[in-house]
Amino acid sequence: ATLGMWGMFRHILATEGLVGGFSYGVSSQILRATTYYTFKIGLYDVIKREAFGERPGHTIPLSRKMAAGLSAGGIAAGVANPCDLIMVRMLADRTKPPEMRQNYGNAFGLMLRLHRREWMTGFV
Repeated sequence: ATLGMWGMFRHILATEGLVGGFSYGVSSQILRATTYYTFKIGLYDVIKREAFGERPGHTIPLSRKMAAGLSAGGIAAGVANPCDLIMVRMLADRTKPPEMRQNYGNAFGLMLRLHRREWMTGFV
């Protein structure tokens, strides 16, 4: 039987509570989003200026702005990749039976755990 959106909402509240049901993995999502968007937005202007020569009074063509945006997005995606791994591991942990869960506390705790146990191989 399908529960629908409101039925699922009630089910999650009843089985896991408000905090447990809706906040698990939020720290990993925030970490990933802030890392990715900070790098993407920050690199865009740097790439336009340093790689394509944009400066006040001298704008660059749209094609170069697009290249700067693609470059900034690609670099940001590479930098944020470990944060994606953390987010996926935290959210996937929730789908396991309770006795098999790792119960990661938050994204930073998982990041330290990965660093200690797997070092960089856990992020690749």
